Amino acid sequence: MPRANFWAVTENGALITPADRILKGVTRKKILAMSGLQPKETQLPLSALATAREAFITSTTKIVTPVLKIDGRPVGDGKPGPVAKEIFTRLLEMRGGHE
Repeated sequence: MPRANFWAVTENGALITPADRILKGVTRKKILAMSGLQPKETQLPLSALATAREAFITSTTKIVTPVLKIDGRPVGDGKPGPVAKEIFTRLLEMRGGHE
């Protein structure tokens, strides 16, 4: 059973997440409904991750955790990206506070 969801920002700026074998939770639902992001549920081939600008996992307890390396290679510039930061901030605002 999944405990978190995986997200990636493609080289063309699309926010994508797998459509199957997912954690059907509140955090995922909130992100899918966020205005301005237009996330897409789709197949997420490993080859797409080689050129991703950023990647992160989400869950209720961890909120947003950036993925900085995949198979020993940096994702994007190897630092947390702006989409992950924006989602983290927006989720905290929905909770009514900042951590």
